[in-house]
Parts: sequence; C-alpha cells; structure tokens
Amino acid sequence: MLWVDFQRKDLVEATDFANSCYVAGKIAQSGDVSLLYPALSATDYIHSKFPEIAHQLLSTLPAGSHPVWQYSPLNAFLFSYLSFFNVETALLIWQILNGCATLAIAFLLAKSFKIRILDAFLFCFSFAPWFMMIKFGQQGIIFGILPLCLGYWFAQRNRSVLSGLCLSITFLNPKYMLVAGLFATILFCRNRRVLPGFLMGVAFWITILLLSTPQMVGPWLHGLRLAELYFFDPHLLHRTFIYTSLPALSILNSPIESRDAAKVFCYAVAGVVGAVTLFIGMKASKRMTKQQFLLLALTLSFLSMPVLEPHLLFYDLAGAAIGLLGLWKLSKPEIPNFGGISILLWLTISSYFMIFAFKLLKPEPMVFVVILTIAYIQILRSLITFLRQPVKNDGIVADSATKALLTAR
Repeated sequence: MLWVDFQRKDLVEATDFANSCYVAGKIAQSGDVSLLYPALSATDYIHSKFPEIAHQLLSTLPAGSHPVWQYSPLNAFLFSYLSFFNVETALLIWQILNGCATLAIAFLLAKSFKIRILDAFLFCFSFAPWFMMIKFGQQGIIFGILPLCLGYWFAQRNRSVLSGLCLSITFLNPKYMLVAGLFATILFCRNRRVLPGFLMGVAFWITILLLSTPQMVGPWLHGLRLAELYFFDPHLLHRTFIYTSLPALSILNSPIESRDAAKVFCYAVAGVVGAVTLFIGMKASKRMTKQQFLLLALTLSFLSMPVLEPHLLFYDLAGAAIGLLGLWKLSKPEIPNFGGISILLWLTISSYFMIFAFKLLKPEPMVFVVILTIAYIQILRSLITFLRQPVKNDGIVADSATKALLTAR
C-alpha cells in the first residue's frame, strides 16, 4: 500500500479519495463550494464543473472518467485540510487516520467480544471490504463504523444521549446514517434516550449545514437525485460486480421499461424487511440481558445493509466484520447456529473478493447478494425460534421483572 501511494501516481489518482475527497477539499479551499454540485437546471453530472476540476488536478485520470461528489459541503470543508498536501501524501495521511480508527474500534469492542484488542484489529484490518475501504480512501470507517461503535460503547455505559450524539456523526455518510437509525430505533424499546439523542445530533448537523452554506442545500439534494438516476441509468456501463445491494441489483436486472415500478417494489420490500428486523429486535429485548441485546442490535444493523441499502458497494460491507464478530459472540451459548452463519458469511465475502480481485471466475453479484440475503433471513428465523422457546431458570432472562416472576414460582 505504501509503495503504491508514492510510486504509482496513476493508481493513487484512481482512488475514490483522490478523485472525490481530495478534489472536494481543493474546491472548499477555493471558497466557491457551488462547484461541488451540478446546477439546479442540470440533468446529469457529466457536464458539471466537478469532473472538469478533477481532470485539471489529477493528470493521470482517464479521459472518460467523470468523478462526482455526493456528500455534504461539511465533508468537503473537513477534507480541505488534507488538500493542502499533494495527493499522495494526503491519501497516506487519510489511510493512517483510518488505521487509527480501526485500532480505536478494536479497543471499543474487544471487551464485549472477549477477544484481545490486537486480535480484533487484525480481524477487521484483514477483512477484504475493510482493507479495500482503507486502500481506496473511503469515508465509511471514520464517518460510519467508528461512530456506530462509539454509540454502542456509550450505550453499554448508560450514556444514552451521548450514544445518540455519536451515532449522529453518520450524517456525514448517509449510507451509515440508515444503519445508525436502525440501531437507535431497535434500542428504543429498552432505552428511550438513544434515539432522541441521535435525532438531536442530526438536527445539530443540519443546523450547522444551514448556517454555513444555506445556498448549497438545494444543489446537494439535487445532486443526490442525479446520482440516483446515474446509478440506474440503462445507457451507462455499470461495474455491477462490486454492487452488493439486493434492491439495486434487482432493479438493474429488471427490464428497462419496468425499472421505475421495480424500484418502488424493491424499496417497499426493503422497508418491510427493516420493519421485521425492528419487530424481532424489540421482541428480543425481553429475553436478553442488556449487553446481549445491545450486541444483537449492532449485529443486525450491520448485517442488514445488503438487504436494506439502495446503493451499496463491496467495500461498504466493511461493517459486516463487526456483525460477524457479534454473531460469533451471541452463538455461545444463546443461539448456537449463529456461529455457523458467521463462518458462512466470512467465507462467502472472502471468496467473492478473491473471485473478482484475481479474476478467478466471472463474478456473479446477484448470486453473491442472494447468499447474503438468505443468511440474513436465517438469522431472523433463528431469532424467532429462540424467542419461541420457553424461558428457563438457567436460560437467558432479560429483565428483573421476569426474574422475580420465576423466583416467585
């Protein structure tokens, strides 16, 4: 990785950090943040100023490449500090920061999983999507996984509002804001302060955005709408082998004339699965201890991403590493088959990475995502079976009222 950062400028400039975050930071430095997004009258990203500026800054960027910026202006201001360096140094600094975030995550979770900090760090760092996220300079670890793990850590210690505020940092990475919202909502039946804390934090970030760049909210939202159209444009060549979203792949595999209807249907199904996840998670709160329930909520939130998220790429599965560790911990002795599902998911994700990274076979993203979906459904089925089991004196008893009832009997 270090050799690539300083010896292969073409590979550095091809990373998402270079042609997105670095360029956005340079634009923020200039003070004209309107260059981040297409004009409100634009119908696509291709003719906007952002790709043009990216090609001016990055000499080895392929001529047919059209980088876009889909994040908020706040993210661009944060990256403006890294953009004072040349692109190679900036990427290395960002990778180091992501490595430090990984170490922090290992520290936060090691005790819950009853493993050493070093073991947790190595497991996450060597997990293919996690490594890709660091290598390509994605924002998911620092603005996604780390805030979720901080929220989990504070919730364990009854710092509920602070937990919700940490979760709200995912506003800077909307993919993970959905995960954070699911986590906070599952917890609501047992802890009624995490979700309000999360909503307060999101309101804070929106206020900062409105106070700092009120004129850019409209163009940003318009850019997100164009990105949605771009993601499913039938006239573009999509690198679907890295798509890991069941809704997205289902829509792209639908006939072109039916894609609008397919989008409504797929998003509705994802909403139903999300509602089922909430229902089962909340039911589990009555049968689990506080620590087990918090871990289950975090695990479900991460592992539901391929089924719920409309736009998800392979490296966005980095958070699944936390979910796999969570399944393994919950399998002993509460729900034994969680351990087998954890191993199956690790093997599936690692094998798929080997297939497309080393071109061993033709990647079949739909098959890959269907396996992830079936595994998630099996997790929900296992939870339902667990919830139907009678509570025993030596089993899991979640609350003091249930314990008192058993004692009285």
